[in-house]
Amino acid sequence: MQLVLYINMKKLFLLLLGITLFSIIQAKEWLFFVYMAADNGLYQYAIDDINKLEAGIQDNMEIIVFIDHLTGSDKEGAEVLRIVKDTSSRIVSPRVKYYGDVNSGDYRVLNQFMKWGQSHYSGKNEVMIVWSHGTGWFRGEAKHVCPDNDYSSAISVSNGELKKAFHGLRRKFDLLFFDACLMGNMETMVEIKESCNYYMASITEMPAFGLPWVEILNEWNNYTEKIDKYNSIITHYIESYEFGGSHNPHGDYYYSLALFLAQISALEPVLDQLTYFSNTFASDASLPVFSNARNNCLPFNDMQADIEIKQYFELLKESSQYGSGLWDTSDNMLSLLDMLFIKSGSSNLIVNGYASIWYPIYEDVFYEIYIYLYHNLGINQTQFSRFLNYTFGEDTRPPNSIQVLDVSQALNSLYLKWEAPIDPCPLQYQIEVYADGQRVLTDIIENTSFTYTFDHEVQNGKIAICAIDEAGNKSAFNNANYNKKTEQKRIAYISPNPVYDTNTAKIHWLSDHNTSKMEIKLYTISGDLVGTKTLMNLSQGEHVFPLNELIKGDRKLSTGLYTLVLKGDDFMVKIQFAIIC
Repeated sequence: MQLVLYINMKKLFLLLLGITLFSIIQAKEWLFFVYMAADNGLYQYAIDDINKLEAGIQDNMEIIVFIDHLTGSDKEGAEVLRIVKDTSSRIVSPRVKYYGDVNSGDYRVLNQFMKWGQSHYSGKNEVMIVWSHGTGWFRGEAKHVCPDNDYSSAISVSNGELKKAFHGLRRKFDLLFFDACLMGNMETMVEIKESCNYYMASITEMPAFGLPWVEILNEWNNYTEKIDKYNSIITHYIESYEFGGSHNPHGDYYYSLALFLAQISALEPVLDQLTYFSNTFASDASLPVFSNARNNCLPFNDMQADIEIKQYFELLKESSQYGSGLWDTSDNMLSLLDMLFIKSGSSNLIVNGYASIWYPIYEDVFYEIYIYLYHNLGINQTQFSRFLNYTFGEDTRPPNSIQVLDVSQALNSLYLKWEAPIDPCPLQYQIEVYADGQRVLTDIIENTSFTYTFDHEVQNGKIAICAIDEAGNKSAFNNANYNKKTEQKRIAYISPNPVYDTNTAKIHWLSDHNTSKMEIKLYTISGDLVGTKTLMNLSQGEHVFPLNELIKGDRKLSTGLYTLVLKGDDFMVKIQFAIIC
């Protein structure tokens, strides 16, 4: 028995030792994930790049490559390779996972690969490379990034698919690099800003021959600082396509190149400054100082609608037509851009290679694409679309009619909720309430929900609502009918729900008899009591109590779910609601 125990303990020790050694092997200093959506015209270049990675990989690196092979090629389907050192012309890296026939233009496949990779490999520094065709955040009805020809599919930026691809990952990538054309735009960067510390991409097309990975990886460890390693990617890329470079040895082609490295921690100040610029100068956006700067910028991408953001603000700063306010705003923006883009490189271009931003010159193009796609993007929070709207002069286009989502009644209150029309400028809403054919209320509000309390015995009525933009243009009215309910006995609710301002929210309840004592208590979702109130000797009928009088002291309630409990003589009801601050 003792001998058997000794043998088992020895096996256990060896097993644990093996697991430990395996973990050490896995945890390299540098971990690269490469997602090659190559089931398209770039397939042979993907094979070439894998060979480059095999030739350049260093001992302190782990490189994990997903490749979707071209449909009809010798190796169909998708697989994951763990790159090993090899300088031959064939790929020798072993397969560690086989996907089979998948749509690499589906964001869910990219998401699955990254989740799988992070669950099986770890490294001190993680780099994610998205390799394929790219067209920026939008290009007509065609591809965005990672097209799969067999499925006629690609990952959309403007519809939120790229952002979803990076959702739910175990760890944030240190560097996210798009080895794809035209992904160096502010719109895409804002979409994925929560997913990486550094962002690298090109404002323009990237040659199909790719990057000189052998040179990049061979010299990777020559640099002590991480930023210097990242910067070297840009340097080697630009130099490899110059005359005599590894990708242009005979100088027989004239390449226009650009690549930048952005530090995402410096992005928010740039977005704040863009918001300030947009709101300050929107009303004057059609003046020549702005249109001249736009027209003198080098255009990029589909319909030549993208410009380099730095060039635009440099041209604004150079102009003396508007005054010191514009000069100061442009100068501040340029300083912030230089902190965001810690390195950029370009060749055969008149710009530095900083990120682009959408700035169309045709009104119909702007409005249609804004309504169709651009409004979905996170960059809209900067109000830059509002500025663009006024570059075409006075706004005379009324908003679309609103869509009423819900009409409901509780007690003597009617609750109306609607979907805000898509518009590049802030909207208000005009409410008109009719009873007995007479207008009994007119109001202008900014939120997209409205509560009307009956103060009469009218059984039927109508609420009309329209949207008004800041130029005073009104949409057509949309109507919602109501029928007063009188059979309700003991019900309670809070309005509005969700609560955006606790100072204006109210608790409503209805009782069909007198109540000697009513206790009202407010709890967080975890059960913590945050407010209580006792009311005495209440008569039957409808009662209203301000929510803020329930909250203890000067306590401010944060965003979250809450439970309200009302308990009377023989009356108890629970209400769940949300607070959004």
